[in-house]
Amino acid sequence: MTQNYTRVCVFEEDEFGKWLCTEEELFNHLKTLNPLDHPIEAIPTDVLYWGIEPSLTDVWPSDLLYHFERMRNVDYYHPIVIYNTQVVDGVHRIALAHLLGLPELNVIRINTIPSLRYVLKPPFGGIAEFYSRIPKLIF
Repeated sequence: MTQNYTRVCVFEEDEFGKWLCTEEELFNHLKTLNPLDHPIEAIPTDVLYWGIEPSLTDVWPSDLLYHFERMRNVDYYHPIVIYNTQVVDGVHRIALAHLLGLPELNVIRINTIPSLRYVLKPPFGGIAEFYSRIPKLIF
């Protein structure tokens, strides 16, 4: 039996749920937008650490090797995708561009995603808790 999986892109998460869309929905939306040349120094660099804290010595070598291998195989054909201030796609391309001293990268900046939806996490802490959060969930 073959099982098909749909990749999901999570944009924001809190204790109650996640704002997400499928990878296909995101890429269909990106096809309608045009990438622009963007100065490398204007792209957020805090994403380049992949959550490595507090220091590199605490990270398993295989984790670092994985990221170095991803950087070695980057393809600059695809633009960097930034949602608000969060890099959605292209972290390894940004890291390599910094190492190579590239002045610009193609970037698509998006502020809205039409198919973005909020999905509750199970188990949920109670209906009163949910309703207290509704004003924060509406754009």
